Amino acid sequence: MSNASCFVSNRQKIGYQIAREQKASDIITLKEELRNLLIDIDHYGRTIKAKKAQLASAQKSLKLVSARYKEGLATYIEVLDTNRSVSVVKMLKKIALDQDVAIIMVTHDEAMLPLCDRILKIENKKVVSHDVPSNGQLAEGIV
Repeated sequence: MSNASCFVSNRQKIGYQIAREQKASDIITLKEELRNLLIDIDHYGRTIKAKKAQLASAQKSLKLVSARYKEGLATYIEVLDTNRSVSVVKMLKKIALDQDVAIIMVTHDEAMLPLCDRILKIENKKVVSHDVPSNGQLAEGIV
């Protein structure tokens, strides 16, 4: 075998090895991207589920206030106030998600709690974390 053919053969082997390494690297990159996409899909699925629960809770709150109005236990202003509050909180949540910022809401209206991502209350001069009502259930104490 001549030096020229040996040189070409070695060059081909090196080219082949480089191509194999590049392919292996591409496969690893694609697997990582796929894994990240699956994580994102799971995260978005949980977010959608939480948002649906929040919406159901807000609708239930509005329905409850509307029923109280029909029974004469609440004024029409309370119905409008609940509807407006739910709309404002939904708008704030959309802004927070769109702009990747946090919104801090201070409220006495416990009907808004299911719309929150996190609830902190001051109890006995301490800040205490509480669970967010889920599955469309209203917070305790709402009448």
